[in-house]
Amino acid sequence: MGEHPGLEAGPTAEVERSRVTFADVAGMEGVKEALRMKLLLPAQQPELFAAYGKRAGGGGAAVRAARRGQDASGAGRRR
Repeated sequence: MGEHPGLEAGPTAEVERSRVTFADVAGMEGVKEALRMKLLLPAQQPELFAAYGKRAGGGGAAVRAARRGQDASGAGRRR
């Protein structure tokens, strides 16, 4: 089996990384901290969070919608 058992190889896509950082976004400090703690840090340091029985993701509607390529209302994202 591959590096990620249960995941089948499929089409690939190019990923464009944004140069916008949290420092570029004014305000919303609580939201930014929640994103760091629930998504970014667990994804960057999974072994640390696994030691405490945690994993990436907050399970919020916005997070689920983003994973499906939708906005929080359920509508498709515009590009």
